[in-house]
Amino acid sequence: MNLRKEKLLILTHNQLGVFTAANKICEHLNASFEITVVCWDYHLPRKKMEGIEVRYISREGNVLKRNVRLFAEFIKCLNEDVDYVYVKYQKGISLVNLLTRKKMLLDIRTLSVHHSKTIRRIEDFILKMECKLFKYKSILSHDIAKKMGMKNYFYFPLGADSTIDPAKKVNKFSLLYVGTLQGRNLDRFLRGFELFLKEKRILTGVSLDIIGDGPELYGLMEFVDGNLLLADKVTLHGRMAHHDLKPFFERCLIGVSYIPITDWYDLQPPTKTYEYLLSRLIVLGTATTAHNQLKDDSNVFLIGDCEESIRDGLVELWETYVKDELKFNPNDYREYTWDYIIKKKFVPILKWLKNNPSY
Repeated sequence: MNLRKEKLLILTHNQLGVFTAANKICEHLNASFEITVVCWDYHLPRKKMEGIEVRYISREGNVLKRNVRLFAEFIKCLNEDVDYVYVKYQKGISLVNLLTRKKMLLDIRTLSVHHSKTIRRIEDFILKMECKLFKYKSILSHDIAKKMGMKNYFYFPLGADSTIDPAKKVNKFSLLYVGTLQGRNLDRFLRGFELFLKEKRILTGVSLDIIGDGPELYGLMEFVDGNLLLADKVTLHGRMAHHDLKPFFERCLIGVSYIPITDWYDLQPPTKTYEYLLSRLIVLGTATTAHNQLKDDSNVFLIGDCEESIRDGLVELWETYVKDELKFNPNDYREYTWDYIIKKKFVPILKWLKNNPSY
């Protein structure tokens, strides 16, 4: 006897393959749910996932036309027979909520990270006002919820995955940075790395791989190429597909989670930190509020975001390394995995919503 799969509708302005939470929901629940994703078509390579229906919406026309087109498709899908609705926040999404009576879960992944304080305040105010029009909300951080003044919400954190083979792990003083380059001030980290090399008079045996893209990429390449001390130790690879990262996670000892300590980044959960830990990398991270929650973890070393603090952190790691005492402690990081988060946190949220008509 074949039981009908429950239907899950995912509404997001990001093309499938870009929005991590939607990708992981699809990957981990496609066997137990009938999933439909509605998203914009950014003409990026289309992520093919078995059993997932994806409806791509054209971005042709001006901002108003393409948003109306997207929201109209959202409303059309909401009028179909679905059991659960998961919506990623985007500006204007409250209009969809006002025009349908379908119960849905609004998910907030971030506050504004714009460098302009005025624009951040405006965007965060709009977010708060729109959230008030949704009865059910999920958020990835208790600190962000507190800053928003949000009391009734579901906790749906970020996760990470690891695909490394522990037997292939190499214990060399090699550093790895994976993530966006945009707005991360990695030139400052490179200068701190240079100070470290000068202080310890290191000529060989140290490397730094930087994987990621952003407007700053070519400027960073020029800086490295023009620096005799860095040129043969730092490699900027640009953007790489996630499935190509495995060799880097296996051969590197230290994962760099360098996030500028600013108002707009301070509360953002550091996704790559969890991925580093799950891949058995020691973490060198900046002391943001989010990172400070891991300060008692023996595999996490926290630093400031200035050049001198970067140097001092690297010196501490190096001196521990040369004593052969820089070892990864195999702690249990299972709760950071996407499999755990989707099945132990996200699915229970959906079931609760279905079984509780009021909140």
